[in-house]
Amino acid sequence: MPEMEKETALDLADTAMGLARHHGLPPVPKVFEVLFDVTQKSNASLLQEFEAVAGSGEPVTESFVLRLYDEHCSAEAKQLNISNIEQTLSSEISNIFTSIASGMESGNVFSGKLKESIRDLSTMRTKEELREAARSLFKSNQTALASATELNQKLENSKAQIEQMRSQLDKLKENALTDHLTGVLNRRAFDDAIKEETGKAGAKPLALVILDIDHFKSVNDTWGHATGDNVLRLLGQLLRKSIKGQDKPARLGGEEFALILPNTDLNGAKAVTEHIRETFKNFDWIHQESGDSMGTITISAGAALFQPGESVESLYERADKQLYQAKETGRDKMCLAA
Repeated sequence: MPEMEKETALDLADTAMGLARHHGLPPVPKVFEVLFDVTQKSNASLLQEFEAVAGSGEPVTESFVLRLYDEHCSAEAKQLNISNIEQTLSSEISNIFTSIASGMESGNVFSGKLKESIRDLSTMRTKEELREAARSLFKSNQTALASATELNQKLENSKAQIEQMRSQLDKLKENALTDHLTGVLNRRAFDDAIKEETGKAGAKPLALVILDIDHFKSVNDTWGHATGDNVLRLLGQLLRKSIKGQDKPARLGGEEFALILPNTDLNGAKAVTEHIRETFKNFDWIHQESGDSMGTITISAGAALFQPGESVESLYERADKQLYQAKETGRDKMCLAA
């Protein structure tokens, strides 16, 4: 993700957190996702509902925001929005073909009229007959021109609408695959990505790394869930900043993350992950409200290299086993599958 996009995402996240504080809302993931979408203005219907209540002076309650989440932000709602836009797009394309067919029909009528007039010219004897033929051709030509102009306008309008719908569809699909709190792929997108990468890896190396924040429950219990969300958000930013090319970071749930690293062996996976682990460990964690030091927060990780022919479940299980090994042997370390 380009630096400007990272900064913009952080600004939006800060604004979303400000909204939560302003309305006295808990910054839990579902609430944060709604407020992030409100701040980003990426969902017109959600924004309209939110602003209608916020602007009326009525309290913006947690139950109201959670209803907005169910209706606009949940996986089912996002899929419904995508389906609606796809149906509208299909309908608009169908209208284009109908308009083209209508335009062709008008052109065929004029062509037939022209051929008929040319054929009849040999039988015309008077000036009045010639003038009538000319008037008829002129009228047919005007009708054909009007039809062509109307068709062109319809095509221009449809082109603009299709471009707008494609843009909305791309944004919806991206949102449906992104974890809004951290900016990395969500679990659904991870499942699709790891399946795709194992399917095309062939003889090329493919590493899977699973990472987990150590003692994250203590962070939430001691410093609050808003601070915990900030920790998750900063880890997501670090993951995005540390990858290259086709690498894919994802949040699997809670404080567990993953890296899909195509064309990367275990040594390469270790180098990337150790950089992330050391950088995260060395963050100067300061509680925003109190200014107190939060001490050191660490990460444990496990990695496995895809073996040709093995299932996604097997690869995940081997990487997860190494994460468990790292946790059991002291945390703040990385273990690799043999």
